[in-house]
Amino acid sequence: YELACYTYSNKSYKELSTDGIKTEMQLWSEEVTPLLGNVSLFVFAKGEDITDKGVQYSGEKYEVLKSYGFTGYIGFSDDGKAWFNAYSDHSRMGRIMVTGSNLQSHPEWFEGIFDAYSVKDKARK
Repeated sequence: YELACYTYSNKSYKELSTDGIKTEMQLWSEEVTPLLGNVSLFVFAKGEDITDKGVQYSGEKYEVLKSYGFTGYIGFSDDGKAWFNAYSDHSRMGRIMVTGSNLQSHPEWFEGIFDAYSVKDKARK
């Protein structure tokens, strides 16, 4: 297994200020790193990212995350197409989130992976 950071408190890093991200990373470093060790993967919560897809990271928020050793960043795909970008100092990818909402609204996103209609429980929402 390779472990990742899914933020410290499940907050949107797009909405958080740079100081808010610094606080989150300090808490992660003090409370989680001693248990897990250093991790290099960062997964953005709330379906948010700190910039648009396909754009190389830069700026203060990125510099904070980078200073904590993160080199791989996992965001989300808002159109059902997974994507990956590699740069000299980091990589980014957008995942297709398997959620009830996406299974309901976008079953075509999962074609070739699994049949969204067969895994959906028709007795539930």
